[in-house]
Amino acid sequence: MKTLTLILCSFFAGTKLISQVVFCPPGAEWHYLFGDNNLSLHPSYSNETIKYIGDSVIANETVKVLKHKRFFNESNDFTISKTFLKQNGDTIFMKNIYTNNQWQILYNFAVSAGQGWTNSFAGFNLIDSVKYINVNGFNLKHLYYGTKVIAERFGNYEFLFDYKGLSSDGDYIFQFLCYQDNSFGLKQFSNKSCTYDNPSGIAETENTDGSVILYPNPAPSQVTLEFNSPLKEGSYKLMDVSGKELEINVSAIHDSKSSLDLSQLQSGIYFLQVYEKGKLQSVSKLIKD
Repeated sequence: MKTLTLILCSFFAGTKLISQVVFCPPGAEWHYLFGDNNLSLHPSYSNETIKYIGDSVIANETVKVLKHKRFFNESNDFTISKTFLKQNGDTIFMKNIYTNNQWQILYNFAVSAGQGWTNSFAGFNLIDSVKYINVNGFNLKHLYYGTKVIAERFGNYEFLFDYKGLSSDGDYIFQFLCYQDNSFGLKQFSNKSCTYDNPSGIAETENTDGSVILYPNPAPSQVTLEFNSPLKEGSYKLMDVSGKELEINVSAIHDSKSSLDLSQLQSGIYFLQVYEKGKLQSVSKLIKD
């Protein structure tokens, strides 16, 4: 019996156990940047904060309460004020006016590659691969499907509730700015502050006349950029939906037209920033086929 005990102790001492991660712990806050659909002509941003404000009791269950304005990643519907969350094992459930006050799965971190879950907003989320990534000293499970990433603690890297609204004319998600909670600390996903807000665009750029037209968009492997006026000292930045800056190959830059090589990019949504003498001139949504 002593020998068995020693073997078990040695096994667990040499094995790093991955414990269940509590989703939305005390102090949890998510900060996002939304932009209007005319960003290339009139840069305008708004900050969206999703905040855990406390607990409530529903049908003898203690649930968590999130306060926020948006539920969709592309919409101008601000009628929502709160969403309830509960956790059962590694599965996170949500409930609000859009779910008809019925519990639906938000995330299921128990799935493996080839598995998934469904709800009435996104259909079936089939996971392609799973990785564990150390962030702030925490080993967090990351689920990958298509161009999207869902992580423990953070949720979807695009937006916590990554669902399209009924209208495509509303503001759309631009960047995941940051996440924080009391035990995890702060994780920033862009070079902007968590509270970044620029409703008029004046502080960010003085000239929006140098707008750019992208074609084709969606683009298979190369996109052409055409400007209203030639760039004299132009530069570009290409970012993914998480705010990570990517390397791009530019054919020409001191002209009224140039092209970008997208062949090394995965299919998905990107944002192209155009600068003139270091000042932001336009931000365009780019879709890579």
